[in-house]
Parts: sequence; structure tokens; C-alpha cells
Amino acid sequence: MAQTFFPLPAPVEIVAAGMPNPGDFNVWKELDLQTLAGIPSTATGVIFHVEHYYLGAETKFGIRKTGSTDDIDLSVCRDSHFWGMVGVNTSGHVDVFIKYQDRFFIYIVGYTIAGVTFRTNSVDISPGFGLTDTWVDTDLSSYAPGAIGVIVEIGTAGLAVGLGAGIRMHGSTDERRERVCNHCWAIIGCDANQHIDLNKYNENVWFYLVGYITIGAVFLVNADDVSLTAPFAQWKDIAVANVFAFVECVSPVLPQNFGIRKDGSSENITRDLATHAWAIVEVSSGFIEGYAQDSTVDFFTVGYGSFMTTPGFSRAHALSREEL
Repeated sequence: MAQTFFPLPAPVEIVAAGMPNPGDFNVWKELDLQTLAGIPSTATGVIFHVEHYYLGAETKFGIRKTGSTDDIDLSVCRDSHFWGMVGVNTSGHVDVFIKYQDRFFIYIVGYTIAGVTFRTNSVDISPGFGLTDTWVDTDLSSYAPGAIGVIVEIGTAGLAVGLGAGIRMHGSTDERRERVCNHCWAIIGCDANQHIDLNKYNENVWFYLVGYITIGAVFLVNADDVSLTAPFAQWKDIAVANVFAFVECVSPVLPQNFGIRKDGSSENITRDLATHAWAIVEVSSGFIEGYAQDSTVDFFTVGYGSFMTTPGFSRAHALSREEL
């Protein structure tokens, strides 16, 4: 299988160097990721990890492919973190919107090449009016031809407890519809006809198709439960497949600290889950590491980037490595 997801040698933080001045905030700021993060000229998009370290209140954040007219800048929960993917233009540029200075880190953790396609302007694929609190079969074949998976930006109008959102491969029986804390990105498989299922709690939840995958990944119809067991509040191994893992992270409780990182990494980002996020994390020798504050935090592997079979790999082997 051709590889289309590639990690950087180490995550690269881009806000400090790319947005050093007060005038860079509360506007869409164009950033050159070939220069700032070292992505190659063949990159079609990037994988990013956002850390909102401000403890006072939520802050508006947005990211788009340069050349897009999308204007989706929505609040992000205080003291939280999440992952996503966005396209770059032919020069490797993106636009970033951050409302206020000194509130965010944005880490570029990897990039994609041909086989992962990003739209310049996203498509609103939200279920129609009145289709709330139910799974809606959504046909993406005209927007994502030949896709095996899709990248979807999710937004909500506020922090009300009821603003839950769910996304799954059509044909799945998964039932994760936890609240979205205003703004996040999901990666999920679609069936052979490019159908997915969407679920919005009310009319103030929106879904935007930003990209799709045609090669270099494997997606599961029903996700694998890779949630941690006691003792909690420590980093523990999770068995997955190479080269990237796509992990849906959920909790019915707010706030709950969580983290996902490359196995062996010293990174220690364990901020609030804000109840629903999708991690896109590099794998090392068949493992990533997870951190869960307690048993209310759950992890589900929905797919893998550039799937490979690791010799000697087994879930039992992973469990034997947990730091009990």
C-alpha cells in the first residue's frame, strides 16, 4: 500500500515564529509551512495539533488552505487540545485565525501527499433542518470521488451541554455522540459508495467536508476500543498499527484531562478533552501512548494511516508493556 501520511522528525510549533506581532491576531494570517515547518513541496496538506493553554475563557480559532474563502473561526474551550488536518496551497501555505495573542500553540506533526486531497473551500454537509438526534446517511460521492475516508471540520454555536455530534462510517453500529466544545476536526472512513453517517443534537451543530483519502489508509467499520485501565493519570502503551493512528477520544464528563502521543515521546500535553476529539498520532513500532485522567475517558481507533503489518504485533503484547 502506498504511503500518504508522513510524520515530521519532531513536531514544529509555528505560532511563535509565524505570528510574532499583535497585528497577526484577529485576522486571517498566511503562514508558509515549507519555511516554518519544513514540509516538502509535494505536500497536499498537514496534520496539526492545537494546544489552547489559556485558562481564562474560550478563544476563537480557525485554519484553512490559503486561497480559501472559508470564514470558519469558532471558539475553542479553555485549557484544551485537539488535532486536525488542513490542505496547503501549491506553495505550502495555510491561513490561521487566532482571536488573541498568547493563547495557542500550533504544532505541525506531519503532512500528506497525493492520495489525500483537500478542497480549497469546504462543503457544508450538515444534515438538513429537523434531522436532529438521529444518524443520517450522507452521500459524499460527488465531493469525494473514490474516497475511503474523509476529513471533516465540526463546529457548534456554543458551549451548551446539548451540542453533541457524531460521525461514523455508513454501516457502523458505533454510537459515540459526545458534545463538541465548539470546534474540532474528525477523520473517519466511508463505505464503498462514499457514504458516512452524521448525527447532530440540534441545529447549532455543523459539519464541513475539508478533504478525503483515496489511498494509504485503512478504516474500520466499527472502531476498536483501546481505552486504558487503572491505574489512571499516567502514560500507558496502546497497541495500534503503523504509521499514523486515528483515535477518537470521548468522555461524558467535562473537564477531563487526556493525551495521545508517539510511543517513547517526552511530550506531556494532557489538557482537557472537552468531551470529543480525534487524535492523529505517529506510531512507533506498533504503539502509541495514551493518558486518561480516569475511567470516564475512552479511546477508539477508527483507522490507520499507511497501514503496515508489524512482525510480532499483538494486542496481548501491548498489554504486557503497560506501565502498571
